[in-house]
Amino acid sequence: MNTVMLLIALVLLLVNSYFFFGKHLSNPVMLFILPLIIALLDGFIYYNQWRYNFNTNTVLLVLGGTVSFAAGCYIAYVYGERNMKSKNVKVVRLLLPNYIYAICIIVILTMSVFVLASLRSLVASHGYSVATLTDIIGNYNELSKFGNEDVSLRGIGAYCYEALFGIGLVLAYLAARDLAVGRKNCSKMCLLAFFTAALSVVIVGSRSVSIALIVSFLVIYIMYTRRIGRVRKLSDIKVGYVIFLPLILLVAASVFLGSVSFLGREGGSDNSTKLYDISIYLGAPLKNLDLTMSQGIMQSEYFGRWTFRQIYATLNNLGITSVPYSTDFGFQDINGWFLGNVYTIFYYLTVDFGVLGCLVALFLIGLLVQFVYQLAYRKLDAPYVSFPVILYGYFAYNILFAFFADNITSLLFSTGLYKKLIIVALVELLLNRILRKRVNTYETSDIVDYTRL
Repeated sequence: MNTVMLLIALVLLLVNSYFFFGKHLSNPVMLFILPLIIALLDGFIYYNQWRYNFNTNTVLLVLGGTVSFAAGCYIAYVYGERNMKSKNVKVVRLLLPNYIYAICIIVILTMSVFVLASLRSLVASHGYSVATLTDIIGNYNELSKFGNEDVSLRGIGAYCYEALFGIGLVLAYLAARDLAVGRKNCSKMCLLAFFTAALSVVIVGSRSVSIALIVSFLVIYIMYTRRIGRVRKLSDIKVGYVIFLPLILLVAASVFLGSVSFLGREGGSDNSTKLYDISIYLGAPLKNLDLTMSQGIMQSEYFGRWTFRQIYATLNNLGITSVPYSTDFGFQDINGWFLGNVYTIFYYLTVDFGVLGCLVALFLIGLLVQFVYQLAYRKLDAPYVSFPVILYGYFAYNILFAFFADNITSLLFSTGLYKKLIIVALVELLLNRILRKRVNTYETSDIVDYTRL
């Protein structure tokens, strides 16, 4: 009954947020709550096996944390609502020449080679097999995610990876904008460059980096379809999209699970099913949270050990601190059913700062990402590459997966974020210089303030 009440409360909060935020489907609150509801519904499939009736403390933490995040977004939205109104400016395509996208593809593939070479050297130095591509990727994943040592790329390999991902973020923006505005006339080379980047980043052994670029693309696309007036509310979505959405999700889930062997990972247990393997990523994190809440969450002995783990790792490498590094959060099971080792964003914040600290942190995060969203939405019609839109696209993935882990908090306090954003800023500057020279290629009927280029 507790879990059912939590589900009802979240649905009501989602519906209220949909109307309160002007029916913006890409708003942070929508991205935060909707996946949480889907994860809850998925858990009901194994209601008896997982004992999915959450204890009261779990319900209060999840609901309280969600309300805190929404409250932060509400305050930011009310404060900046007057700036969300559309201007009398037509959104235009950014007409970059095809050779720019061709250069991007060449750069992406070249950097991928450098990253792979660095990975091979790193994995071999730890005594692991590097005989095949699968060995390299899988063993690096094992070293970087399930150990007590900060094993990550260094030197040229690290810089190439950050540049590769940063270019991917810019291409996600360009492809989403061009597809939304140009539709059938969109640049095929732009789409090809984007998908090349989305596939290439998988070489670091994680599907999440590829998913991050795809989510960024989709969220920015949704933002533009609203901005140009094609989809302003749910009823504007064409029936065809609704019909094919389950098929698209089924294909995506099959590809996601099918990539396990390529990435050198072990699949599910012998008696598991494809549906159960998906549920480990959806409903299981909430159950893991519930199990730890039932047992009593132990406070971290170091301030913000998990939230600031990337910062502590950097300081450790510099010899400044000695906070133990670990990415192994412990695997859980119940009644012989494997549940994985992720616990939702609520767990990590509670371990680091207590329940009250968790609520405050989620409020502040909501405040921040809503401000970024509003700034990004105001910049959608800019006739140049817009940094705020790209930034929100990157945040979107990490907000979306709050039901899974502490992606957004670990991102905000990681040096990797700022390295990627430096790359994004440099690429943005270069592309805008090119666009400035090609300003006369825009449609003369477009109402555009070219002095801003």
